[in-house]
Amino acid sequence: MPIYIVMFLFAEAIVKIMYGVGYANGVYFVKALSVIALIRAFGNPIGSLVVATGKTKIEFRWNLFVTLLVPTMLLLSSNFGIHIAVFCLLVTRLMLFVPSWRFLVYKLTGIKLVELLQTIFNIKDYLNNIRELRKN
Repeated sequence: MPIYIVMFLFAEAIVKIMYGVGYANGVYFVKALSVIALIRAFGNPIGSLVVATGKTKIEFRWNLFVTLLVPTMLLLSSNFGIHIAVFCLLVTRLMLFVPSWRFLVYKLTGIKLVELLQTIFNIKDYLNNIRELRKN
């Protein structure tokens, strides 16, 4: 997950190094896609949770829904240009976060949304981990 944050923060430098100055308009895409990837990365552990609880049918239904929704949103938004399509993909992923929690995490564990968000955004622990790594 830290790689997506680094990509977002240094998108301009990454685009300049990888593609050259002529591709400065690609910074928007790198930033947007890094946020989308970060959102998806937060959902990654759900797969292990589903398998561990033996509730794979629930995840299958969720993935079927997402597989139908995301391409439909991209198809509809692509008529308005690539910038709008990427923006709509970002908004779709953000909007899917809470339903994903409710349909998967809460149903399997009973963890409240506030508890999940506290775990995800527990910056204090992240900073402590970085300090510990620097000591070693």
